[in-house]
Amino acid sequence: MSKTALKTLCKTLKIMPFTVAPPFVHFVLPPIHIPQMKLSLYDLLQVSSSDPDSPNILLTVHLSDLHQLVVDTIEATRERLLPIFMEAEKDKPLTKKQAAEQLGVCETTVWNMVRDGKLHPFKVNGSTRYSQREIREIINARNED
Repeated sequence: MSKTALKTLCKTLKIMPFTVAPPFVHFVLPPIHIPQMKLSLYDLLQVSSSDPDSPNILLTVHLSDLHQLVVDTIEATRERLLPIFMEAEKDKPLTKKQAAEQLGVCETTVWNMVRDGKLHPFKVNGSTRYSQREIREIINARNED
């Protein structure tokens, strides 16, 4: 955080930094609630972490505020990672048995589908796997007929 941004933050929060002993800046927050201010600890950390010149800031916080920081961090992480996990789950490598179960056929039929070029297996650590996406395409093509 630049010195200008730090001064703006102090002015906005109506606080004064003291004990400016680099790299720490110690703030004493007044024990008043500022209803028009919706700056959480999570937001403060996001702003300060986005600026490589941000100084270390030492804050005294209530335990409830620290708890809310943890909750906000978990929620933000979940929102960011859930779509990635959902997309990865769509193309999970399947064993022959799993592929057969999803297709509703026996394992021999899966082998026949590979032989006929309808399925394209691949190796993962020496084990044969089948693409979840390819299995879904076969199932969808069956349902369209």
